[in-house]
Amino acid sequence: MPPGHRGPLIDRCQPARCSNSIIAPEHLPIWQAEHASLTKLRSLPTLPANRRALIDQQIRDVEIAVTKAGES
Repeated sequence: MPPGHRGPLIDRCQPARCSNSIIAPEHLPIWQAEHASLTKLRSLPTLPANRRALIDQQIRDVEIAVTKAGES
């Protein structure tokens, strides 16, 4: 945590892995846009295999977040 920081570190939030994350229907457009962006990036033919694997994990995480939003 940065010196003097209090509260959550928003840029480090991992809704797919943290039960404290709150994903609501109003968050869906952001997560859907992230999914579309990652899917487009993943389709690049010159993407290295290790980067493709990382993007695959990110896509799975986004799909979990979207599922959480649909359940709330």
